[in-house]
Amino acid sequence: MSVGERTSELKEEVAGLANALLVVVVVVVVVVVVVVVVLVEVVVVVVVVVVVVVVVIVVVVVVAAVAGV
Repeated sequence: MSVGERTSELKEEVAGLANALLVVVVVVVVVVVVVVVVLVEVVVVVVVVVVVVVVVIVVVVVVAAVAGV
């Protein structure tokens, strides 16, 4: 086997590894983005629920106070 043949084989192996690495990186990025989007949506939903609950409590307290007066 000549040096040229071995070099071309190494280049093919490196190219294969680079492609595999690229696929792994893309998959990891997609997973991270999905997780972040899901977490952000969960946080937004929780914040909205908390705000709605607080507003309802304030309205009930104000109405009770006004009705009591």
